[in-house]
Amino acid sequence: MEEQGIPFIDKNDAAKLFLRPLFLLASVLSSPEYDYQQLEIRRHDLITDVSEPHKMVFMSDLHIRNGKYSGPEALEFIFGKIVQELTGVQNSGLLIGGDYINKIFTPVDFGSSVPIFPKLLELLSRISNLGIPIISVEGNHDLEHPYWNSQYKPRLQNLGVKFLTPFETSYIGEIPIIGIPDYTQPQYQTWHKLSLPFMRSLIPQDAKQLVFVAHHPDSIVHLSQMIPPDIQSLILTGHSHLSGYDMDYNWIANKLGRIALFGAKIKNVEFVKSSLSLRGNKTVINSSGLGAHPLHPPRRVRPDIYSIGFVPRSYNQ
Repeated sequence: MEEQGIPFIDKNDAAKLFLRPLFLLASVLSSPEYDYQQLEIRRHDLITDVSEPHKMVFMSDLHIRNGKYSGPEALEFIFGKIVQELTGVQNSGLLIGGDYINKIFTPVDFGSSVPIFPKLLELLSRISNLGIPIISVEGNHDLEHPYWNSQYKPRLQNLGVKFLTPFETSYIGEIPIIGIPDYTQPQYQTWHKLSLPFMRSLIPQDAKQLVFVAHHPDSIVHLSQMIPPDIQSLILTGHSHLSGYDMDYNWIANKLGRIALFGAKIKNVEFVKSSLSLRGNKTVINSSGLGAHPLHPPRRVRPDIYSIGFVPRSYNQ
């Protein structure tokens, strides 16, 4: 698979390139650097009204490329953990929050995801061949890559990855999984404001538990206003990399993290201060992700995946 053509660069990316040397220097004085070997599996059990146990793993922001975050060795390690979590479990599935690849950005990156993509396909095929459904949304790096729709996405779909269109519903066992489009894209910002409020009628009326998969955490505010308060809901997002820094480590990490969140165009930063928050019947998870675009400084926040169990309420009575 080859990538050809002229990549597009927006003003936001140009500013990141200009500030990159300063970030690299300051990062050395911030929080420790992490790689795939420090992967954290965050396990949470939700007591809900389903009739049978369910289990789902959520991962986001792979940004596949050679190196210590999402190269072949790292992917083998990460997917090995996912298989351990899901093998032999009924009503299980893998949920992916987008940003499989790195959008083209010369001179820092041009085609870094290409040599790693076959390995990603191989590992996703292993999961699909186990009968485990894979349900996903697209991230900004996917959608803004000029060859996403022609070269990457079709190959993922061919091996069984289900990409949800805006508010499309798919099921894992009894639980509906609803896709939310990437808030970074201007057309989907309009969708959140004008269309999403009318989507309540599309929520399955008999649902005991809802799962929403989005890429951008700014979707959370809009979803919270739309979701019926009497239905238990889980909202899964990525994109933030939780700023790329352990913002509680020292004041330098905190300042760099705040700047990074601004650069990531995240307005509702309250949702990325911690990886999990509870709001009534809504559980909100924002993953720190797994990889990093070559333009970004080294990861100084621990990579994570989420293993979420849905436990029938009747089991606790």
